[in-house]
Amino acid sequence: MKHHEQLPLIAVARGAGAWLYDHDGKRYLDAISSWWVNLFGHANPHINDALKAQLDTLEHAMLAGCTHEPAVELAERLSALTGHVLGHAFFASDGASAVEIALKMSFHFWRNSGRSQKRGFVCVANSYHGETIGALGVTDVALFKDAYDPLIRTAHVVASPDARQARAGEQAADVAVRAGRCQTTVRRARRTDRRVNRRAAGAVRHWLCDARSVVLGRTARTVRRIPRTLDCR
Repeated sequence: MKHHEQLPLIAVARGAGAWLYDHDGKRYLDAISSWWVNLFGHANPHINDALKAQLDTLEHAMLAGCTHEPAVELAERLSALTGHVLGHAFFASDGASAVEIALKMSFHFWRNSGRSQKRGFVCVANSYHGETIGALGVTDVALFKDAYDPLIRTAHVVASPDARQARAGEQAADVAVRAGRCQTTVRRARRTDRRVNRRAAGAVRHWLCDARSVVLGRTARTVRRIPRTLDCR
């Protein structure tokens, strides 16, 4: 909000494709897809037609005690994309809520398994997963979380396998391997919880796959047993 002292808000009148237009007809490139949620462009005719058709049939029905065809179809299509490794879908209203739900599912899984002491999570450096309290706990961007630090349950932070950090002659896979071997990260995790490294090789772990980044939970529930390689595109 501080930026608005020098940069006034843009009064948007309409959108079309990758562009936003103000009331004077000046256009602005929506380079961040309105917080990454408008990947197919504004006023996309195919999406708009589907929305209008759905509104004429059923605009909303809660999924507590109810179900409906669009939810079932989407859940089945999502499951198929994972090769049916994931057999259930739990729908949330937004990204941060989805992360919160996944963290809670993780803890609940271990609690029901008699291991409620498993409460730690690991996130990658510079990752961002939302701005609710739980999501901030697995976010590593100081700008968003420092003011709320007393409220946050902090996760272990490990080096990010960011392909942009590739050295001369390295491929993306090389960066990921180097990140996994980062001694600074290992020492940091060991100081925080010496059991992490001893248990990591044989422990059941869960991955929370977020479109913006990936969180690794010693605790968490999304895939019970992960294959050696999981493509999270």
